[in-house]
Amino acid sequence: MPNLTIDQALENAVQHHRAGRLPEAERIYQQILSVQPENSDALHYLGILAHQVGNLPAAEELIRKAIAHNASVASYRNNLGNLLRDLGQLENARAEYLSALELEPDSADTHSNIATIERELGNLEKAAHFYQEALDLKPYDTGIHINLGTLLSEQGKMDESIETAQTALELNPLLPDAHLLMGNLCLQQGDFASAERSFTKATELQPKLAQAHFSLGLALQGQGRITNATAACRKAIQLEPQHAAAHQNLCDLLRQQGQLDEAIMIGRQAVRLNPSNAGAHYNLGGALQAKGQLSDAAAAFRRAIETDLASANAWNQLGCVLKDEDQLDEAETAFRSAIAIQPKHAEAHSNLGATLMPSNLDASVESGRIALRLAPENPGVRLTQAFALLLRGDLCEAWPLHEARFDAPGSGSIPRGFTQPKWGGQPLPGKRLLLHAEQGFGDSLQFIRYLPQVVTRLGEGSQIVLQCPAALTSLFGNLDGIEEIIADGQPLPDFECHLPLLSLPFLFDTGLENIPTNIPYLNPDPVLCEVWKEKINRNLTSEGTRKIGLVWAGSTGHKGDRFRSIGLATLQPLLDVECARFFSLQVGPEASQARGTPVIDLTSELKTFADTAALISQLDLVISVDTAVVHLAGALGKPVWILLPFAPDWRWMKGRSDSPWYPTMRLFRQPQIGDWNSVVNEVCSALLEINR
Repeated sequence: MPNLTIDQALENAVQHHRAGRLPEAERIYQQILSVQPENSDALHYLGILAHQVGNLPAAEELIRKAIAHNASVASYRNNLGNLLRDLGQLENARAEYLSALELEPDSADTHSNIATIERELGNLEKAAHFYQEALDLKPYDTGIHINLGTLLSEQGKMDESIETAQTALELNPLLPDAHLLMGNLCLQQGDFASAERSFTKATELQPKLAQAHFSLGLALQGQGRITNATAACRKAIQLEPQHAAAHQNLCDLLRQQGQLDEAIMIGRQAVRLNPSNAGAHYNLGGALQAKGQLSDAAAAFRRAIETDLASANAWNQLGCVLKDEDQLDEAETAFRSAIAIQPKHAEAHSNLGATLMPSNLDASVESGRIALRLAPENPGVRLTQAFALLLRGDLCEAWPLHEARFDAPGSGSIPRGFTQPKWGGQPLPGKRLLLHAEQGFGDSLQFIRYLPQVVTRLGEGSQIVLQCPAALTSLFGNLDGIEEIIADGQPLPDFECHLPLLSLPFLFDTGLENIPTNIPYLNPDPVLCEVWKEKINRNLTSEGTRKIGLVWAGSTGHKGDRFRSIGLATLQPLLDVECARFFSLQVGPEASQARGTPVIDLTSELKTFADTAALISQLDLVISVDTAVVHLAGALGKPVWILLPFAPDWRWMKGRSDSPWYPTMRLFRQPQIGDWNSVVNEVCSALLEINR
């Protein structure tokens, strides 16, 4: 250091240090220490530099040496406290800050540092005290105001927190962190529009601040603006590729939009960035669950639980996945774990009820009642309880809850968005009512039975328009009381009121004692009946042979199809029964299973349900899994045997061998999940009995 004093060299090194020229600063610090090994300032500044470049052990050693040579400098203690805090030694850091405070009692920065440590240690009241002390010493420091405001919000002191944030904004309206704090406070209060304004201002003041874009995404998401929220999250990740929370939230946003492959990819990245965050595993599990990758979803939810044992939501979603995988005992355990953690978790109570429904219907209903008390307006809770009550036969109690199906996710009922009101059962003289189909063919076939009651209730001078699937229009065409039938997707005439067919039981207060059973309420076309009579007779080889229709599979698009469909091979014992000729009523790809079997397949000639009705009218019996065919056969008054899974659809109720909806129907039930052989053997015995 030619021609420079030690003090001049130190000042030169500090200038390099402040300018970010760290190698030059380090070189001069080392030169000073080679001349004066006990120069506490050089040791201190070199320790700070080592801390900056991530060499924490060296930093601690250097700063402790500085303190050993001069224990009276408060800044040494403060910076050692900062280092120990980064090392996770919070108690030791607090001790150093307190030592610094003894040396310099009027230091606002030291008070603020102690407050930060107390906050991290969970001592929120002490932290608030030290932040206030810091503000008394430095009232115009916006950073301290922001830290105090954040702490107050964590304490639930929202009014005080907002007041502190407003003070920070008044002191410096151009400070992005102040707008971030105000935005976060608005988020906590559910004021998403105000939060959006604050976060937008923060992004304008500091366009490259990733946290501001991420928080803006949360505000937009809270307003249901999912596309905009997604763009904000993507911007945060672009600015800060390692932003774990932005990845985590983007995963959930993409799931909501059905972009499941990308959601899973982003979710896995969120987990890599922050493997100890339960929310990251939870959101990934949700995306995998939506994709149908249930085993992977269960694993993700289990990792969320391992990370946060008190996550009731993760237990609940794990239960949903296990239920979908038919692991009902494990699902029950998961739901009960969620309830143990959060006794007022309405969805967990409701899901527990749904899981218990096949085996313990009374317990299922009771769980549903608890869920309803906790969340009486939750559509999913209401609908699940409706199904339990319907299954138990408590129809009048169930129908009002069943109306929640339009708002419950995954119910299959989509609101039509008509501006006209729903019909409330009042007379409509001179006006037109639209009745419309809602879900599958079976529902339309079952509930069209209410048409005579609708006609009576409407009174003279009213008109009824029926909208239904095109395959049903010809079958429904001869029903009395309908002015016009419109196929789905076709333009509708003007109308004053509307009602979905599935709401008719609710409208007419239907209980077990007053189900309309004016069977038959559907009638096949006589001309088509003669056509099909001739076709069937051509395939009969002897008089007195019983003609039986068979259906072994439903639509693969039905969410419960794997439970209800069988496959023709399982029905082989039936085909061996003598004095019976079997005719396929099976449509779709599964119809090909009849090839090479004794089953006569004429289904290539079935164009609409009117053809199917005419064919059924010429049969003696229909044996079918739970599909629209059983409703059609029941509506025609034809004997029909239905093969039911262990957990049947609500309309077949629990434990009955008959149906109050169809007097000519007989029910054969699985004794346990997946046991179709017992069902088929029982049907064979019944068939042999009627053939005697």
